[in-house]
Amino acid sequence: MSNKRILSPARSFAICLLIVLGGLSLGAGGTASAARSGAFTPLTLTRASSSSVVYVVGSVKCSYVLCLRLRRTSDNGEHFTSVSLPPVPANPESATGMLNKMVFANADVGYALIGGGYTDVGYNPPTILYATFNGARTWHREKIAQGVGIFAFEAAAGQIYSVTAHCRGTSVPCRDYRLQHSSLAAKKWSSRTIPGYRYGLELNLFGAFGSHVWLDVTQSGQIDTSNDDGVTFSEAAHNKLGSPGTCNLTAVSTKALWAECPTGMMVAFFYSHNAGAQWTTIPTN
Repeated sequence: MSNKRILSPARSFAICLLIVLGGLSLGAGGTASAARSGAFTPLTLTRASSSSVVYVVGSVKCSYVLCLRLRRTSDNGEHFTSVSLPPVPANPESATGMLNKMVFANADVGYALIGGGYTDVGYNPPTILYATFNGARTWHREKIAQGVGIFAFEAAAGQIYSVTAHCRGTSVPCRDYRLQHSSLAAKKWSSRTIPGYRYGLELNLFGAFGSHVWLDVTQSGQIDTSNDDGVTFSEAAHNKLGSPGTCNLTAVSTKALWAECPTGMMVAFFYSHNAGAQWTTIPTN
């Protein structure tokens, strides 16, 4: 496979990002001076799956502090509408406060993880989940059992997935890591163990697209693959993905996967065009 073919998804995403952020700058005032002084500074961008809708979290100046806002575009950043965020506590160490992650299964249905962070003894996962079913006009808090932390959360067209564990106070590592999945309503969850998971490793990164789910469960590059919403998994080792931690897997289709793997002080990137069966290293210099 040529480099041109491999890098085209990243190039397309970069172009999309520039278009959206350019639209935000114009929407904030239309001039460079207005952008510097004005209303909205984009921070994170989330595309709603299977749609042209993009949500952008940004900050505005409120009196003497910065407040988070959410905007939505469906025309590549030509126009934006203001929608709402769930309650997000401030965090002096993060521009997005305690907002851990936001994902959208489609243009209207989305989820926001709130909380979590690193302490002197390890990582405490988020314990708060909000959902919207009307395009971020309103949000409501979902019920999460006491002591359960959410280490990862992904949304596909008809299902949502999470990796959870039981955590006690600030004690780490947490125990009983499990894969949960539900319909988009998030009312009834099915739970199962994670094949090949090695106790003590923080499993918090995976990809999902349609009925396909991928989990990186070991430091030696073992990836669990499911084609039936996480009901059954096959296991395969990929030595190229060996890492001090688990890799961040991003699915952009049922076949195309990206992997971001920590290598100590640096990060390595990989691409798969065949649903994770083979991986190609992406040059970073």
